[in-house]
Amino acid sequence: MTDKIKINISAGGIFSKFMFGIQNAEFINSNVNQIYFHNLDQRAVANNSTKNPFDYVLEQEYDEHYLDISAIHLGNYSKFNPIENSNKLLSFKKISSTMKFSPELLELVQKYENLIKFDNNIIGVHIRLCDMNINHANDYGILNYEDYDSQIEKIISCKNRVFVASDNNQSIDKLKNKYGDKILFIPDLLRATTETEDTYLMQEKYLGSKQLWIESFLEMLLLSKCSILMCRTSNLANASIIFSKTLENIIRI
Repeated sequence: MTDKIKINISAGGIFSKFMFGIQNAEFINSNVNQIYFHNLDQRAVANNSTKNPFDYVLEQEYDEHYLDISAIHLGNYSKFNPIENSNKLLSFKKISSTMKFSPELLELVQKYENLIKFDNNIIGVHIRLCDMNINHANDYGILNYEDYDSQIEKIISCKNRVFVASDNNQSIDKLKNKYGDKILFIPDLLRATTETEDTYLMQEKYLGSKQLWIESFLEMLLLSKCSILMCRTSNLANASIIFSKTLENIIRI
């Protein structure tokens, strides 16, 4: 069985594509040690470029010795089927340990690690309201800022700081106004202004842009360095769980 796999992926957004790749690699060979993620989705190709957007965030190579496969849907991990309870979690983590990130991404991760100074008192919060409430309400319900804040109130102490990855700036502003300097986040990222905007259009517009790929993976990797992760159904959160070596508790919203 080959330990080199090229996975051709056309599914969804950035982290749907990424999780499709990881799940399919595990399905083919849980001992794979080299994966080439290949995008087939023309929406994710900027300005008619031939650039594979996975190369924005991954150091990867491909040759004739790779097994070439097309990704298939292997199920979703959600709050109803959390990835942290999956019997495949250790295999996913093993596969993730073989991946190398681009120098540009790693430089940014290091920059914010130095600024934030992650320790075991940092709570990671992944806020996703906009497109989820509009386009996936029938699947996962409708949540609001208060659903996150009520959970933060239950666990935050004088020792805690909160790293927030959010799809909108309004939620970050509310947290800053309430908790002050305890709230940590990366400024000036591609986000909606309000909690009720449909970010699907923004994601589709920037799906082929280096900026969105780098920013998305940056927040994912920083969330993975927290000790607690508070999240809603999201493949970005699932990826954080897979890559994390520090998470001790996951709170599903």
